[in-house]
Formats: sequence, structure tokens, C-alpha cells
Amino acid sequence: MQSKLQTTDQIEENQKKRVQLLSKVKQLPTQELNECFAFWLGNDPIKEKDLEPYKTDKPFVFVGTSIFGAIALACDLGEKVNSVPQVIIVDLSPQVADCWTLIKTYFASDSETNPTSFVDGFIDFLKKKNINQFSMDIYDDESFQQLHDLLMNLMKKYGLTRVKEMINDAIILKQSWAHKETFQQIREVYADTNIYAYPSNIIHSIRDLKTQKDVAQCIEILRPVLSIQTNLDNGEPTKSHLIENNTVLSIMRALGPGIFVNDEERVQFNNEFYTTDPSSFFYQPAKKQETGHSPQLSAQN
Repeated sequence: MQSKLQTTDQIEENQKKRVQLLSKVKQLPTQELNECFAFWLGNDPIKEKDLEPYKTDKPFVFVGTSIFGAIALACDLGEKVNSVPQVIIVDLSPQVADCWTLIKTYFASDSETNPTSFVDGFIDFLKKKNINQFSMDIYDDESFQQLHDLLMNLMKKYGLTRVKEMINDAIILKQSWAHKETFQQIREVYADTNIYAYPSNIIHSIRDLKTQKDVAQCIEILRPVLSIQTNLDNGEPTKSHLIENNTVLSIMRALGPGIFVNDEERVQFNNEFYTTDPSSFFYQPAKKQETGHSPQLSAQN
């Protein structure tokens, strides 16, 4: 009975924090969002074994982007945690927001307890909604099958109830990863909780150095125990960065300027984040991103 009461108290506290955060954060109207098709599956080269050293048995908040790629990472990191991690999605794409509305509609209303029947019904539901019209990676029978397999694997490992709870309780914030107030509010509401950050390849997708640094600062504001970031190489992520020391300096040095900043800002990046004295032991100029690399993993302390 005591354990049950504690569980009920924790559920109420978690709901209180969700309401508190949603009341604080300014959600952007649709016209201020950036049109970008949704990645349901994600394409970051991150394997579960890469995350093994960072798995925890303590409750945490997972601040990520996009859709089921974030859910899968939160599930993997939290497999040792009794409580369900709180997922917060920060995304500027109206398509991502619309996808989450569809997902939550189905997950909250379907009472099926058999995982296979539940996922089969979900896939049929999505097909009827023509999600291929605003999805980057779900567009044919094969990709629908990949989504089916992803969800079945998650439910086999973590259980239908846990996955449903994580998705139903996910907070969707229509905001930019460069909006400092949003990340200050997340940190304030969850001041006593560890945070994992998953900005994916957002920094490398940005074309100006100032906004890149703004995103890095927002990550720093979260004070995450780990940020999971990736590069962009010829439009595709090929390298993962698992960063523990999340200062602007360490993030920018780990990632480099990416492929989209112009030559002038590349020089500015060199001057700000790397020494420009070739005789220095720490000399590391920011070169233009090379293409054609196979997936790599980099752990940054």
C-alpha cells in the first residue's frame, strides 16, 4: 500500500510539472515555425551499445527532437529506471507537431493490450492519415514495416504499457533549440532531475555561426549529464558525439563548424574556438567538412 501511494504521489507530481512547463513556455504559432518534413524513424548513426556507459538507474528528463528516434533513445537510456523518463520534444517543424498530435490521438485512445495488435492498428491508422505526405522517411510499405519493427522491438524490450506512458506523457514544445528562455524554463521546472539532451544534428544544419552558438548555449543551460549530437556530412549524419562536458566551447570544438557556414564565419570559428597559432600544441583549424565517411562515434569528456 505504501509503495502504491508513493507511486500515485509521483504520478501527480510529474503531471504537475508537465502542466507547469507548458504554462511557462511560449509555443510558437504555425506561421512562425519552419516547414520541414518529419523524421519518424531518425537516421542518426547511434547504436544502443554506444549508450551503455551512460545508462542510469536514476529518474531523468530526456530533451530531444523529432519523433521515434528520440523515444528509442529515451527507452534505452532508461531501461534500468523504475519510473518512466519524461520526454520533452523541442522542434520547429509544424509537420513534427502534427505527427505528434496523430501519435498521441491513437496511443491515448486505443485500449488494445496485445502489442502486435496495437502496433498493427497504429500502422493502419497512420496509412489512413496519409502521413507519407509530410514524412521524410515513411513513404512506402517497406518504411512502414521499419516503423512497425521499431515499435515492436521497443515494446518487446520495455513493454507496451511503458512505451505508451512515455508517449502519452511526452511534452511537445513548438520552439527553437536557440530559444534560451525555453531551456531555462525546462531546467527550472526540472531543477532536481538529471537531463539528457538529444539535439541530433541541429547545430550542423544551421547556416550561421551565431545561431549555432545560441543552440550550444541552450544545451549548456540544461546542464545535461550527456548530450547526444551528430554531424551532417553531405546532408547525412555520419558521426555521433556523446558529450559529457556541455559548455559552448566543448560543444563547438567537438562538432566543428559544419558544412553550411561560409568561409568568413569558418575563419571566425577558428579564431573563437581553436588557436590559430600553428606552433601551438592545440592548433586545430576548422576545415571544410569532408564527405563520404562511414559512421563514427566520438565520446567527449
